[in-house]
Amino acid sequence: MGQGDDPAASDGGTPKKKGLNLDLLFGPVKHVPTSIGTLHLYGLRVSDMSAFASLSGSDAISRFRLFLPHIASLTEAGSKTKDRL
Repeated sequence: MGQGDDPAASDGGTPKKKGLNLDLLFGPVKHVPTSIGTLHLYGLRVSDMSAFASLSGSDAISRFRLFLPHIASLTEAGSKTKDRL
């Protein structure tokens, strides 16, 4: 191994702290521009799938319209980490 292979050695011996950014997990996965504004789409949760299974629409379009409020929003969710100290 070469001298530059150890990342801890390059900054004085202290390793960098790695963390998990929860905003990337819970934020929107896609932004879709529409005529009424940007629609923010979020990832599916288990509760969303059970809500979809319980929808009583007669055709696919009406079921999707009933399901859309579970996975989309016109306002982007705020940061989860800003509320914590």
